Amino acid sequence: MLEAHWTPRAEPAYQLAYPRYRVEFWRMGEDGWDQEAWYLTGVDSVLEALAWVHAHAHGRRFELFVEADDHSGEAGPRTAPLVRLAGSDPNEPTAVTGALRVVRRR
Repeated sequence: MLEAHWTPRAEPAYQLAYPRYRVEFWRMGEDGWDQEAWYLTGVDSVLEALAWVHAHAHGRRFELFVEADDHSGEAGPRTAPLVRLAGSDPNEPTAVTGALRVVRRR
């Protein structure tokens, strides 16, 4: 159940003005779920990242994350901590779905 708690103004250690986003697409393969991972840079907003995800999902399940630091290099495995914004991992025993949703008004 959602709970809201008042807090005094926060002073974060740092903020990422233009964070990197990670996208993981999931498709059922012969031996279980197959994963395809991407990371996005130069994104102006989370809505732009989500639009990219929807344009490239092609019916696949997905997860959209923000990378919680900017220390991962361009090459090699991504090692930054991830904060899930949308989607779910089909391998998790209990579905956890990110909370971001776009509502289009007509």
